[in-house]
Amino acid sequence: MVDDNLTVTITPVDGPPSVVNEIADVVVNEDAIDTTLDLTTTFNDVDDDNASISIDAVSSDDSLVTVTMIGNLLTLDYQPDRHGVAVVTVTATSDGKTVEDNVVVTVSPVDDPPVLANAMVDFAVTEDAPDMLIDLANVFNDIDDDNASITKVALSSDSTLVTAKVSGDLLTLDYQPDKYGSAVINVTATSNGVAVDDNVTVTVISVDDSPIVANPISDITVAEDAANMSIDLTNVFDDVDNDNG
Repeated sequence: MVDDNLTVTITPVDGPPSVVNEIADVVVNEDAIDTTLDLTTTFNDVDDDNASISIDAVSSDDSLVTVTMIGNLLTLDYQPDRHGVAVVTVTATSDGKTVEDNVVVTVSPVDDPPVLANAMVDFAVTEDAPDMLIDLANVFNDIDDDNASITKVALSSDSTLVTAKVSGDLLTLDYQPDKYGSAVINVTATSNGVAVDDNVTVTVISVDDSPIVANPISDITVAEDAANMSIDLTNVFDDVDNDNG
């Protein structure tokens, strides 16, 4: 009998890191606050200390969501008024070898309310001014919808001074005769059941009106040598601004 010994040497091979806990897909509403994901246990490298794994991430759509990696923390930053789907690719590297995990980020749309884009400016007119038209087309904005779909209504705080009416995008202010003072016009814009207001203060400056003939004196016919006649002029003239006395 004879023996022979064979020595078997297994040379170590540095394997790549692996995904041991897949990152769950993320679903949020539009304008959500940032999401932070801890990736400490996502990857594993059987050959090396996991602390030596470096992790990077990239978003397929930075206009929807941007990504930041600090250590093992992945932060998803959702962009304002954006919705849709993006894929965030997370790459783990150890000793020059890599593995990837993808997370699908879905941002669901939320109907934003209309906003006040260009506020109306307070103004003054003189008493008995003609009607005024104000174009409201650019006053309000709805980022989700066509602005033409925004409906508008107006209300005056003092309709004895000025009345307000909206037709389409035109606000008509009708100043009442011989009236002066201040009124607030409230305009409410509604889109998809959500509303926003704008207020404008209208000041009507008084104007001194001339007296008028309120009750004309009737013509008189008398006989020759008639006695003197007195005519009461108390109600003949009127001054809307002053006491007739």
